Amino acid sequence: MSNTKISRFSSTRPEDIAWRVEQAHISGQIEGIERNPSLERFVQQMDDDGVSIEEQIARLVARAKRTVLIAGVVSETDEQEKQMRIA
Repeated sequence: MSNTKISRFSSTRPEDIAWRVEQAHISGQIEGIERNPSLERFVQQMDDDGVSIEEQIARLVARAKRTVLIAGVVSETDEQEKQMRIA
């Protein structure tokens, strides 16, 4: 038996994952970041459906990109790239 201790920050044990999620919520509250019920339902549904972590990441990235496009948010870098293409 190994004496290697796995940190709660990298463990895949469900209780450690739940602890990290709770810590993220607490950190968000401290920073004044509101929770998004729609996003939480989206993630919960993926968990319930057994979607792999890799696929969840891909879906979350796609959702974030759609949200940015819908909101019309353009970063400074995007604006610089746009100007470079025009020139």
